[in-house]
Amino acid sequence: MNFARGAVVRVFPSDQILMTSTDKLGRNYSGQGNLLALTATMTYVNEGDVGHNAIIRRENIQFALPDRQVEHQWYQFVSSDIEDDKLSVKRVSEARPFPVNAGSAISHETLFTAWEIDCQSGQKSCNPAGNFVLWNDFVQVLKKSRNIAFKTSSDIYSGSPVSATCEVRVRDWEIPILENEQWLVAVCHESTLGGQTRKLSQRGLPK
Repeated sequence: MNFARGAVVRVFPSDQILMTSTDKLGRNYSGQGNLLALTATMTYVNEGDVGHNAIIRRENIQFALPDRQVEHQWYQFVSSDIEDDKLSVKRVSEARPFPVNAGSAISHETLFTAWEIDCQSGQKSCNPAGNFVLWNDFVQVLKKSRNIAFKTSSDIYSGSPVSATCEVRVRDWEIPILENEQWLVAVCHESTLGGQTRKLSQRGLPK
């Protein structure tokens, strides 16, 4: 007997991550500090049978700082490029739900930004501004650790979330670029452990 397979959506680890500042992007609110902003290439495939399409509800990116976990939510779909040795990030559209049709793949670049944490649960340790990271603080973390893992996750309408993790390895000569230019397009390597790809879907960030 043949049984039709429903939507089976997978997200690939991002090939590259753009790390930049809100000042560099010109997207700061008046009186706001110079904050970290990230873009990532989000690529999906739907291995389901014909007619079993899926809807991506939202996207986010997560990473760990020495003192906390940070999550940024999707903000815009963008197109980034280097024009005359300068960073160019152009808005394509507002971030919004989109389909991944059965038997097809789709890719786009997403700009992620910080949102306040809902602290109504009453946890004393909850910090509403915990997801906001000052650019200079982020650079200091990279100067000490050099490596940082990014987990990109997507909620699927009427389905289970999907995620993938990659790791940026910052080289010594790239630190002055981060400090002076306030941006870096970095290759994001698929996370490995013991020579094998480490699958982190729905299991949180690496320790």
